[in-house]
Amino acid sequence: PHSFGEELLAALICQQPPSSSSSSGQQQQQQQSPWGPPSGRNQGLPQQNPTPHGPGLLIRENPSSNFLDLQLTASRAATVLCYLLHNNPNGQNHLLTLQLSQNPTDTLIPRIVRVLTEVSRQADGKAVSVLYNMLRLLVTWCQGCSGAVSVLLGFQSHLPLLVDVAGGRVPGGNVHTAGLAAVLLGVCLMNIQGSPVLQQQQPLPAAAAGPSSSMTFNQLLDVLLNRVGLSQFFGAVNDMRSSQLYQAAAAAAAPRSPAHITRSAAAAVLEAE
Repeated sequence: PHSFGEELLAALICQQPPSSSSSSGQQQQQQQSPWGPPSGRNQGLPQQNPTPHGPGLLIRENPSSNFLDLQLTASRAATVLCYLLHNNPNGQNHLLTLQLSQNPTDTLIPRIVRVLTEVSRQADGKAVSVLYNMLRLLVTWCQGCSGAVSVLLGFQSHLPLLVDVAGGRVPGGNVHTAGLAAVLLGVCLMNIQGSPVLQQQQPLPAAAAGPSSSMTFNQLLDVLLNRVGLSQFFGAVNDMRSSQLYQAAAAAAAPRSPAHITRSAAAAVLEAE
């Protein structure tokens, strides 16, 4: 049987968990999964081909599989990981050191962006939900974690993709994905090297695997001003916040005050007891 961490990571990157026969011999060499049971034993992690590849590899290996279903499973895994990483700096930094193969650039954030890239090209309602949850995961991971921002911006193709999603220039986007992409860019701006917000804090040191970005606060700010614009940037966030779905979700998440108790209602309860 696979651990929860193995199944969660495999679902997130649209791959099958490693077979028990292959993972049993590798567990002694791998770090303990932060999502497994607190048993103290090492947990296996999904092993990938050392050669970089896109998420479509699983289709070529298993022609009968439906990649959209795998993406929906990845979307659910991203939701679970969102809750696990929320206000969890140790978990955020730990996952940055996780390599999915012998290739040092094959880490979790680039895999997430690969799935995000695929679904952003699909004008489909299900694909939009996948895109939404992947963006939510990146927002949660990058919030307060400068190492995650450095890894996210360490690949040249990532920032143009986020700019296009925030600008509504992808087939699979909508008002919610554009707003979330704008929020993600804002989170990156707050947690990037040289950020005034970051200078007032003492972030945990993170030894991230793979390439890291040398982009500074001023450089990222220039990209946002020139390629997105302040009006479009804040407009994307405001449009998302003014949508009915967002307001309904915000109302459901807001703390509810206790219902007003009348004298007659209290008397009726006492009589019933």
